[in-house]
Amino acid sequence: MRIGNNSRDSIGSPTARGGLDVDALLDKAIRILITIFALNIVGLGAYWYFDRNTLNSPSSVDRTIQDLEALVVQEPNNANLRTQMALAYMERRRLDAAVEQFQTALVLAPDHQTALVGLGNALLAANDDPSALAAFERVAELNRDNPYRKTLRQLEGIYYRIALIRARHDDLEGAQANLLEALDIDSTDADAWFLLGEVRRRSGQPHLALEAYRKAANMVPTFAQVYEAMATVFSDMERPDLVDYARGMVAVARADYQRALPLLQRATEASPNNADAYLGLGQAHEHLGHLSEAQVAYETAMRLDHGQFLSEMFLNRVRDRQRAQEVPQ
Repeated sequence: MRIGNNSRDSIGSPTARGGLDVDALLDKAIRILITIFALNIVGLGAYWYFDRNTLNSPSSVDRTIQDLEALVVQEPNNANLRTQMALAYMERRRLDAAVEQFQTALVLAPDHQTALVGLGNALLAANDDPSALAAFERVAELNRDNPYRKTLRQLEGIYYRIALIRARHDDLEGAQANLLEALDIDSTDADAWFLLGEVRRRSGQPHLALEAYRKAANMVPTFAQVYEAMATVFSDMERPDLVDYARGMVAVARADYQRALPLLQRATEASPNNADAYLGLGQAHEHLGHLSEAQVAYETAMRLDHGQFLSEMFLNRVRDRQRAQEVPQ
C-alpha cells in the first residue's frame, strides 16, 4: 500500500493530476528502489546494494553521486551502476539527469526492470505520462507469466501507476482493469481501492464506487478523502442522512470530534441500521470522553455488522478505560 496517503488530491478535482501526489509517490519509489536495489521480479538478479539511511544529508547524497559518477567513468557499460546513479539523481530530484542514466542503462540492458521502474517514476514526476506508461507497461509485460506475480508487492505498485495514468487520461475501463490487477496482488491497498472508487464514480457506477470506497476506509479509517468522495456520491443520490454520515466521518478522520458528533447523531437517527455511522459515532463520543455513550455506539455497530472488527477493537479499548477509572486511587 502506498501508505494510505489521504492528502492525495481527488481524481475529480479540476486541479488534480488524477489523484496523484507526485512528491509522495516519487519519494516512496526512491525509498524502495534505493533501499532494496533489486526488485524481486524474474530477470532482475542481485545488484549492488546501498542503504538510503546513509543518505541523511544533502552533502552525503552529493558524495554518493560523485562516487557513482567516478565508477561509471570506469565502467561505462555497467547498466547496474548507471541505474544506481540515476536513483541517486532522483534522490536530489535531478529528474533530467536520472532519465538520461535510466535510458542509457536500458540501451545496455533493455529489460533491466529496476531501470524501467525508475524511468517510469522519473517520467511520471516530469509529467511525461505516455513515456512513463510505456516503461511501466513493459515491466507488467515482462512479468505476465511470472509464477510469483501474485506475491510481488512491487508489481502491484506498477499496476497502480498504470491505472493512475490511464484514469487521468480518461481511459476508465483500462484503469479499472489495472486496479483489479493491483488488488489481486494486494487487496489491502487503500489507495488502490480509493482510486477504483473514483474510476467507478466517473464511469457512472455509484454503488460499485461506494463499495470500493468502503474497502479503502476499512483499510485506513482516517482516510478523509474517501469519506469526502462518499459524501459526493450520497449527495448525487439525494440521501441527506448518508451525506451526514460521510461528512461526520470526514470530521472524525480529521480529529474534529465536536463537529463529527451532531452529524453522526443525525445520521444514526435517520438510518438506524447504518453500522458504519455507529462506529463513527462511537469514535466521536470516545474522544470527547463520553465512554458510556461510546460503548453503546460500538455495541450497536457490532450488533448490526458482526464483521465490524474495528468496533470490537474500539469497544475493548473503551472498556479498558472504564475499568481503569474504576480502580481506587
